[in-house]
Amino acid sequence: MEYARAVGGTGVEYVHQRAEAFTTDDRFDLVYSLFMTLNYLPRAELRQVLRKLRELLRPGGHVVLEFGHLLNFVEGFQQHTVAHHRGDDGVLVTRLARQSINPHAANWRNEETLLVREHDGRVSMYDNFFDQSVLTGPEVRELLTEAGLRTVAEYGGFRKEPAPFHGRGPLVIVATAKEADSE
Repeated sequence: MEYARAVGGTGVEYVHQRAEAFTTDDRFDLVYSLFMTLNYLPRAELRQVLRKLRELLRPGGHVVLEFGHLLNFVEGFQQHTVAHHRGDDGVLVTRLARQSINPHAANWRNEETLLVREHDGRVSMYDNFFDQSVLTGPEVRELLTEAGLRTVAEYGGFRKEPAPFHGRGPLVIVATAKEADSE
């Protein structure tokens, strides 16, 4: 957030807070969720977050959601991966990753260990894991409808590529307040 403030210029208010906890009397023309943020929310929180996004819109405003869809996860599944990256400074990072799927909860778990060898030979190890909800386009469209939003466009990326029917890539859904709600 400090970086955003430093380069954002004057007249910009920055808020770092969970969407469902954010309160304001202001309404906005655009609310967006990028970088698969929806996938990182527990499934039980999706309805509440989407309702909150709807509340934040002015009449005629839009919500833009980018998320990883089911086929993106299926196409990218590799139970175990090892990857190396050597920087120009001589630092070597080795990533050991394990992916698992809980189909009953539609949950994707990523567990990883990073080994970092500094240019002086010191080695550090870092462990990390994160869960992602596996979402489908129909599921997100239904949640948007329940929140009082109407889907107006779908894309496979921010250059307005066609929505992916198979294979990798995000799904970008643009929605607006339903007509009865925006009058």
